[in-house]
Amino acid sequence: MDFKIPNNRQDLIAKMYELQNLRSDLRRQEQNLKSKRNVMGGQALISKDDLGLSLEQIIPRYLEPKNIGKIDSVMWDFFFPMTVDFGTDPTYDVNSRLSQTVQVSQESAFLLVGITRSYLSAEDSGFGAPLQVTIRDNQSTRQFNDTPIPLQNIGTKGQPLKFDTPLLLQPNSRITLEVSSWLDGDQLATEGSGKHEFVLYGMRARDVNNAKVMTSIWV
Repeated sequence: MDFKIPNNRQDLIAKMYELQNLRSDLRRQEQNLKSKRNVMGGQALISKDDLGLSLEQIIPRYLEPKNIGKIDSVMWDFFFPMTVDFGTDPTYDVNSRLSQTVQVSQESAFLLVGITRSYLSAEDSGFGAPLQVTIRDNQSTRQFNDTPIPLQNIGTKGQPLKFDTPLLLQPNSRITLEVSSWLDGDQLATEGSGKHEFVLYGMRARDVNNAKVMTSIWV
């Protein structure tokens, strides 16, 4: 760049602005070169060790991701879909009973947070069916509800039934969802589809320390 001595005040001011712009451009180029050098040299701009702490300082707690941190603290959303089908134009009676079982894999525990359902028929075969739901942990034989939950109490379309307290299921455990009729003897003949779809939703968590897993939910 050629530098000439300004002849007057106006030219001097113009030259000062020109030099300021040049300095800004050089600084931007320097920052870009440093960033490229860090990437090419394998130096992370934000390390995994301080990422969680950095996020805590800039975002509210309810927006903090659950999958950052040590392996026994990492959590992620998970869903278990389950389907029971009483057939087309089903007849419900005291003996109407179907169940589905899913297994939690060895990878991590499952925190059951709630359940949602969908149906194919809006009539008594689907939405208004005289059915009730029981959820059971096969490993411990414990039931998650003292009495069966009426089908109509389980939310649909983005309004799921949420449990007051998340329920912890250990790795390799099995969950059984049993759907049965609450009729005490009389039959109910219906028209339409008797297919009902449920989703158990919650979070997977590597529970090296169960207390740590539970603490990460409520604290």
